[in-house]
Amino acid sequence: MNINRAGLVVVLIALLLLPQISLPAAAQGSDSCPANVMLALARAGAACQRMERGQACYGSGIIDATFQPGVSGNEFSAAGHNADVAVTRALRLDSSGPEPAWSVAVLQIQADLAETEQRSVVLLLFGDAEITNTAPYLPTLAITATATPYLRATPEIDGDILGRLTLRQTVTANGRTADNGWLRVLLPETGGPGWVSADVVTVDGDINTLAVVDAETPFAHPFQTFTLRTGTQDAWCDQAPESGLLVQSPNTFDPVTLEINGVTVRLAATAFIQAEPGGALAINVLDGEAEIMASDALQFAPAGARVTVPLSADLLPAGPPEAPTPYDLTQIRVLPLNNLPYRLSAPPPLSQAEIEETLTAHFAPTPTPIPPSEAGGPDACTRVTHRSADLRAGPGTSYEVVNSVTSGTRVYPVLRMEVEGMTWWQLRDGNWIQANVVSSADVCPEVPLTDQFAAPGYNDLILEICATSNGPLRPDQWVWIEFVPPAWPTLAEAQGAPQYDPGRITVNEWRIHVWASGPIKLGEEQYIVRFGGYWFAEPGTFRIIGQRMGYEIICNVTVPLGN
Repeated sequence: MNINRAGLVVVLIALLLLPQISLPAAAQGSDSCPANVMLALARAGAACQRMERGQACYGSGIIDATFQPGVSGNEFSAAGHNADVAVTRALRLDSSGPEPAWSVAVLQIQADLAETEQRSVVLLLFGDAEITNTAPYLPTLAITATATPYLRATPEIDGDILGRLTLRQTVTANGRTADNGWLRVLLPETGGPGWVSADVVTVDGDINTLAVVDAETPFAHPFQTFTLRTGTQDAWCDQAPESGLLVQSPNTFDPVTLEINGVTVRLAATAFIQAEPGGALAINVLDGEAEIMASDALQFAPAGARVTVPLSADLLPAGPPEAPTPYDLTQIRVLPLNNLPYRLSAPPPLSQAEIEETLTAHFAPTPTPIPPSEAGGPDACTRVTHRSADLRAGPGTSYEVVNSVTSGTRVYPVLRMEVEGMTWWQLRDGNWIQANVVSSADVCPEVPLTDQFAAPGYNDLILEICATSNGPLRPDQWVWIEFVPPAWPTLAEAQGAPQYDPGRITVNEWRIHVWASGPIKLGEEQYIVRFGGYWFAEPGTFRIIGQRMGYEIICNVTVPLGN
């Protein structure tokens, strides 16, 4: 294809505005490679620079998007348009036709990353390709805790504890039980599902719009499971990539799990993937590593290798994954790697001998660790939790949760304390656990009893409920005192509120310095601001008042003498 001068200027401007496209030196400036391939990559890089997690971006070319029925507001017809992946069903890229336009789309998805993880799993789709979301569509609502409820593994009052919400913490609900008594939410730490009682939260919207689910209903984030179809051996020239999908996880040591065409792929890697009906799902690992499971068989692919899984005509696994082999460097070296967030240079392919050596090391059995012995001889006493439980800063449920353990965790108590009829054990790491969640095997010595406990050096006091979050107030604690006035209807009003009145907190008429948080969104049109300050507790009785404008809250507290 010949390029006229005006067309060449457009291509050069696009390429100068962006990092250099990852093509071989021979391809740059060569009119044997279609200019619109390079231009498409440059345009896609510019168009999708500002996208966020949970979005699909129209990069370039011809893309046909399908959305969930009844969903509007997702314009997706030109470069730079972004759509919500939660309501996107499929993207079909067409790079054929009499005047072909090479097509590029980018998706940033959560997969099984934690809610608090700021980075994404990136899917870069190009050429002649189609990706279809197979994760069930689930409407969501924001919910806000009105207390400090537990998050449980099942919608039951005695379900295993997975975590706990703080007062006014907002999380996302994506399901409900049939009686509306429990809500399924996304756990802030893991992004997986948990359950909270509907009695201790407020719901921003109609709870009945949520899907009815139960503890056995599977959950996946949008495009965590998907079907992929790509062209193969369809490069427009020797210097252009074949159609396919580049997948990049946030790093090369924490794996994410995807299901692609019914094949489970755990990868901490950048991988190039193709899928041909009646052919194979081919996974080429460019950095990091991946595990591929299909038909109850597992294979491992290090960087520099590829694993293929035979596919039926309807793109489902037709057999187990084959043993890894070196990938084809001529196919890999022309991939648009510079369009990914984390740039890399694909390594040379491993030799078959190097692959075999890596497989042997990966699948080598892990030595069984020898647990530390306790008094009385090795393994004379074993104490193990028989259900999940919280570890607390002190002996009692009024102390804050500092960690948690799962069922089957071995614990090593060093002290015992009786509090309000309950027995608490202090573990050798300093945390406290209820003794009734631990089972003892064989003959165990009695845990020494104590009535002395060094209280934590910090605490929180919430004026609205006049309650602390880390046990009773004790002398010499630094106490964060907080109150929250009614919500504001707009972000601008919440942002300006501290300027009009920064709030006041007095302790026995002694005024402490007050800080105001930034606006915290509760719903579509609700924003709160937290006002608080530090107080060094001393023995005595105190009248604590929080005020702002016409809002006033009073709490009377007593700090006992001694710990």
